[in-house]
Amino acid sequence: MKKKIKWSCTTRPDLLENEELIKMMAQSGCYKIAIGIESIEMEDLKNINKRYDNNAIVKGIKLLKKYNIEYKALVMFGVPNQTKESIKFTLDFLNRYKVKVRPTAYTPFYEMNHNMNEEQISKYDKRTYYEGIPDLSYRDFLELIYDTENYKKILK
Repeated sequence: MKKKIKWSCTTRPDLLENEELIKMMAQSGCYKIAIGIESIEMEDLKNINKRYDNNAIVKGIKLLKKYNIEYKALVMFGVPNQTKESIKFTLDFLNRYKVKVRPTAYTPFYEMNHNMNEEQISKYDKRTYYEGIPDLSYRDFLELIYDTENYKKILK
């Protein structure tokens, strides 16, 4: 007797171009792919050294839907120079495509190195690292992460 094992994985938007691979993944039991898009706003992406094309994101969403694989967008809040408007733009865009979103707080892990002590490393904890978003309190920032579905009310 064969068992069908359900599985999921994580990738980047630019790696969702091979339809034959996506089809094989679906046939093998893949039900969800979490995609680290971080933001839809080009300025946000530039500030964290990422270059994703929104057209590639839309193509990926449509391709996964075609094969009944959930597209789960991994987004970052608190990216350097990010604004409430850019967060709203990203969430509005993803909502148009009925994409589930998993937010996280930005942390510049690339600044960490193996010579850091425990105190230095603790400053990069996702739960405590926050440089601020204009006109968004820290409390509202945390609420946005934990209650993203109500982003329009939080970002008002």
